[in-house]
Amino acid sequence: MERLRQKSLVALKQAKKPWLTNIHDPIPLHDWRKQNAEANLILVHPGEDKLPLAKNENIYLLIGPEGGFSAAELERF
Repeated sequence: MERLRQKSLVALKQAKKPWLTNIHDPIPLHDWRKQNAEANLILVHPGEDKLPLAKNENIYLLIGPEGGFSAAELERF
């Protein structure tokens, strides 16, 4: 994680960005979902293409590992 944070700092300086990208420690997906239970999600997963009808402006785009999300992860969503 420290290496990623250092890379973010180098990118900030090279691109002369006005903000530093925050690199969070990894947490289990189910914990993240509990913290963001009301969030609208767009999942990038093999299968049928369809978009939800979002009512608010907070939409999260989750991209799973190669091969897609596990059955347990999809069940949580």
